Amino acid sequence: MEFHRYPVGSRTVVLGNGSEEDVPGVGTYQLRLHGGKKLLLHDALYAPGVRCSLVFFVSLIRISFSFSFHTDGLDLFYNGDLFGHTTYVSYFDSNSESVKWHARLGHVGQDRMGMLAKEGLLDRLTRVKLPRCEPCLVGKTTIKPFGKAMRASSPLELIHSDIYRPMNVKACHGAIYFITLTDDYLRYGYVYLLSHHYEALDVFKCFVAEVETQLERRIKILRTDRGREYLLDMFKEFYEEKEIQRQLTIPRTPQQNGVVERRNRTLLDMVKSMMAHANLPISFWG
Repeated sequence: MEFHRYPVGSRTVVLGNGSEEDVPGVGTYQLRLHGGKKLLLHDALYAPGVRCSLVFFVSLIRISFSFSFHTDGLDLFYNGDLFGHTTYVSYFDSNSESVKWHARLGHVGQDRMGMLAKEGLLDRLTRVKLPRCEPCLVGKTTIKPFGKAMRASSPLELIHSDIYRPMNVKACHGAIYFITLTDDYLRYGYVYLLSHHYEALDVFKCFVAEVETQLERRIKILRTDRGREYLLDMFKEFYEEKEIQRQLTIPRTPQQNGVVERRNRTLLDMVKSMMAHANLPISFWG
């Protein structure tokens, strides 16, 4: 690889992650291809902070090059004749144990995987190093925090619950909603799939019976939005019977029930990332 450059003064290049790198020079770049041929790229930017070389396809097309893509790389043609070829490695073609465990654990973050590895929970994996994960980029988004609230001081003191809006596609077994119930203190959560809104009360009764028996405590507060399923008279009667205090969020302010909103987002991020990895149809979201 050879690069002959000349200074251009103050100039920067913007990378895909939004960061900027200084470009101290512009020159001619000699790209060596498999097969022995060399391709001279004129007016190439010299950016020492960029770890890999980037070639803009359109620039090559303008000088009569064309491309043929295949499973392990691409062929480069010039005026119809094969000029050379390149190879690339797919993210999941790698034998990296870190990548395998990243996929098995629902695409959790590198820091969390590092903690699990230190605890010896990932077989022989002791060091976690993850490359860029395209399914994570597909499945995850960002949201600004609303602020922190006072956390409960004991299990079952406060339970967060929410029924996620109807999915566009029914799950394989007919579910179209899911309800989440999360303990504010433990952050331990339950997820139930629902075919109809009215099933929420039966699910909540089963949840209350299980957690109160297992923890030998009583639920004190249930925090929800103002969804109609939580405001039904039958729900109200059950609250009064179990002496559970209701907390309702202000309309159109889901941030007030941020624990369960974040749980829903985490679940959906995992589901979308795993489905993108496995190329499963949307009906497998359940």
